[in-house]
Amino acid sequence: MKSPFQIISTKLLTTNQKQLFENVEMEDYSFIRVEVKGDFNSDSLTDTLIFTSQNAVKAVLQKKEEIHFETKNVFCVGEKTRALLQKQNIEVKAMFFGAKELADYLVEEVKPTEVTFFCGNLRRQELPKILEENEIEVNEEIVYETILEKIKLNTAFDAVLFFSPSAIKSYILAENKINIPVFCIGNTTAVAATFYFDEIYVAQKPTVEEVIKLTNAHFSHVK
Repeated sequence: MKSPFQIISTKLLTTNQKQLFENVEMEDYSFIRVEVKGDFNSDSLTDTLIFTSQNAVKAVLQKKEEIHFETKNVFCVGEKTRALLQKQNIEVKAMFFGAKELADYLVEEVKPTEVTFFCGNLRRQELPKILEENEIEVNEEIVYETILEKIKLNTAFDAVLFFSPSAIKSYILAENKINIPVFCIGNTTAVAATFYFDEIYVAQKPTVEEVIKLTNAHFSHVK
């Protein structure tokens, strides 16, 4: 029997992830596209390196042999970002679930004079703002570009899954409907959603699987 609830994912999901959905029909689209640049100067990197996304890690790994990671202090946001680094035998000094938590830790515990922040062209202001306010110089290396894919959805749907603020921006620019519940991967994405949506749910852990789990729990109680 076909489920009465239709869910939209704003990123493409794996087969295993799709199989986790219960009692809903799901369609997935890619509302953003990432183009790796990776044309940074590896000779100018500071001793402290910051990664806040897997995309940044993938871009930097193109020049892995040029970077002496064993001499660097590497910090990151997100479990999957850490796992990607560790898979390449790169030691991660500390991992945090949010950029603010990472920035606060650097200010209070590490106290570097300068850092290298690997990021995309649409990066948020929070982390560099906190560091610079505390007299820590931030050397930004834009190693990937996020391109908005403004997809107009013409089918009826009951909820949307968001995995980044950029996907929300793309969704809104396409003038898709906003009077529906949305499920967000983390607090940063949820904050961006508050400008457009009234009913917002945030996963307990910032993973795709947790967003799906949250969606299943919600619609199991909706009649």
